[in-house]
Amino acid sequence: MAARRVLIAILAFIGGISIVAALIPVTPQTDGQDETTTSTSTTDSEDRQAAAPRPESDGQFVRETVRPSAGEEPRRIDLEAGDQLELLVYASAGTQVEVTRTGETDFADPLAPARFDLRLSETGIYLVKPLEGGEPLATIRVSEPKRDAPDSQDRPDGAETPSQSVRDVVGPELEAS
Repeated sequence: MAARRVLIAILAFIGGISIVAALIPVTPQTDGQDETTTSTSTTDSEDRQAAAPRPESDGQFVRETVRPSAGEEPRRIDLEAGDQLELLVYASAGTQVEVTRTGETDFADPLAPARFDLRLSETGIYLVKPLEGGEPLATIRVSEPKRDAPDSQDRPDGAETPSQSVRDVVGPELEAS
């Protein structure tokens, strides 16, 4: 008789916890929070990819796909600092793939690529390689951004450089007015 009462109490407790768990809303993790684990599910990776906002920047948006095959040199991707890279990396066998110097890792296999959405602001060489070691699958070379000086034809006031004085543009006779 006592065992039956204990069993009923345990079942009522479990049922109550189930109802409470079903009623508590789930709050998604925002992009600003640090993730302590790396996703191994492609669905989680796709959700993060779709939810990530694309902030405005001075750099270019670049999409690259890496499909390594035996005997080929690692793919070379040239970028400028500030560019945003959307990178898909396939692997011949299921493996964790990392982008060095970023701390980013994801799982890749022949049917589901690792997905990386990176804004590379530091110049240098980044390697895309299996986490367990091995030959790099790709090399990302980030150089300083090329800033062209505006031509006088591009500027509406005719000035050749931003440091050109008002006197040089309008002339000394119009400066006094």
